[in-house]
Amino acid sequence: MSISDQLMFRYYELLSDISLQDLDRLKNELSQGVMHPKAAKIKLAKEIVERFHGSSASEIAVSEFEEQFSQRKAPEDRIKIPAPVGDENVVDYFGRTLAQLNLSKSDFRRLIKQGAVRCYEDSSLEKESKIDDALTKASFQKGNLLKIGKRNWIEIA
Repeated sequence: MSISDQLMFRYYELLSDISLQDLDRLKNELSQGVMHPKAAKIKLAKEIVERFHGSSASEIAVSEFEEQFSQRKAPEDRIKIPAPVGDENVVDYFGRTLAQLNLSKSDFRRLIKQGAVRCYEDSSLEKESKIDDALTKASFQKGNLLKIGKRNWIEIA
């Protein structure tokens, strides 16, 4: 979804099996408002995922995308870690897990400063709090979910 509509057409030309006539028809539908750009991007993403991973994987990818971004649900493929037992700050507590997320402690501190680390009370994602200080005590409870950056999720087990 993050690619521009113009770039999407280039992706269609290079990565899909759509004919030039069908691509022109798609451009017209988008310009006339018959089709929403999101639907066109999902169609393209589905085609690319299907080519490399099969049709069932593309259906799963679409449903997971819809759940996470449209329905605002936490993804099921999250890292599970035990609740904190000591008096650690959040950086030290997550330090052991950050490698699984391809993050360093410095990256994690930067994300905290940017307001990109959020804690949710449970999987309903209704009660949210930002972690805005790297020295905050890690006082998470079982069932809490943390979103780190755009795509990384951790569940306190």
